[in-house]
Amino acid sequence: ATTKAGEATEQASAAARSASAAKTSETNAKASETSAESSKTAAASSASSASSSASSASASKDEATRQASAAKGSATTASTKATEAAGSATAAAQSKSTAESAATRA
Repeated sequence: ATTKAGEATEQASAAARSASAAKTSETNAKASETSAESSKTAAASSASSASSSASSASASKDEATRQASAAKGSATTASTKATEAAGSATAAAQSKSTAESAATRA
């Protein structure tokens, strides 16, 4: 009877150890799950940040293109004004020449 009691105690002890090991495994599994979730969140955040950076770079490029286009427009306008001014100067010179020859004839 003593042997049976000893065996029963041993089995109970082994069962308790098994239960404890199972509990530890469960805790570790939960910790792994939490860690995986955290990694997933970090990856999503990283992807969002990369997307934001790409969007910002695209916006910068668009702005640079717009500014270059505006500068080109200004240069074209300046060129047109210069041509107009040259035309006015030529017309003024012709008027002066006409006036001088009229004065000479008079």
